[in-house]
Amino acid sequence: SIVVAGVAALATNVAVGAGYDAHPEAIRFADDMAQTHGIAASDILATLSRVERNDRVIRLADVLLMHAEACHRAGDDAAAIASLNLVRARASVLAVKEGTANAVQFENAAGQVINLAGLTGRSLLDVIYHERRVELGLEGHRFFDLVRQGRAAEVLEGFVEGKSERFPIPTAEITLSNGQLTQNEGYE
Repeated sequence: SIVVAGVAALATNVAVGAGYDAHPEAIRFADDMAQTHGIAASDILATLSRVERNDRVIRLADVLLMHAEACHRAGDDAAAIASLNLVRARASVLAVKEGTANAVQFENAAGQVINLAGLTGRSLLDVIYHERRVELGLEGHRFFDLVRQGRAAEVLEGFVEGKSERFPIPTAEITLSNGQLTQNEGYE
């Protein structure tokens, strides 16, 4: 219909990220309102452009787990455990107790049983890695975490060090660069 074409044309001219106006659902909503209620789609999209979006870019749990890993690497295991426990408390999971003799345990990805009491060193790092895996599961972090941690080759089947860390550059981009770009190693 003419309204659909008008809404689509209007949406392509609006800055993305200013509000909900350029979001596909907003375009469908404006189209539906225009057809069912006789409201101009441009008026609806103009109103939506003033509405702020709440796109989640990073979660607090991700920040806390990055902090836990950084504190551990800096030698501050108490701060690492504190950040780890904030994540675990939100998820209603038992807290890691520093220097106590409780018998709280979990099994890591390698099948090793780890006691959470008094964790330090590699054991604490394994708990932080495990927590990132379960807390951020299905959010697209795992591959990049494993590459950053230097564990991708041991965990991911088919991962080739020196190649798999990078993606291939699309041939069209290489062609358009007039020789400025070359293909990443291993993808020639």
